[in-house]
Amino acid sequence: MIEGLALLSGGVAAGLFGSLLGLGGGILIVPLLTVLVGLTPAHAAERIGVPRVEPEADAGPIQENLDIRYYEGKDRQTLDVFSPRNAHNRPVVFFVH
Repeated sequence: MIEGLALLSGGVAAGLFGSLLGLGGGILIVPLLTVLVGLTPAHAAERIGVPRVEPEADAGPIQENLDIRYYEGKDRQTLDVFSPRNAHNRPVVFFVH
């Protein structure tokens, strides 16, 4: 009974703070479920309907372009680009060094 009241009041407080601060309910509800109910964060996220982002299995090999100079002045102004090979409009990771 006390756990139910705590969850209800926590839900109301999360709704109030979430609407005032522009936060999603998952930011406030998931910690509440993990502390009060003892769920793992993954199970708590599944209970409130947080979408799970799964990596694509067919991403393919990664193309590495290393030490690309973006300024001719100094040797240290280069970057590395890692992107999916033969794919367009996909995420790219790059490191400036």
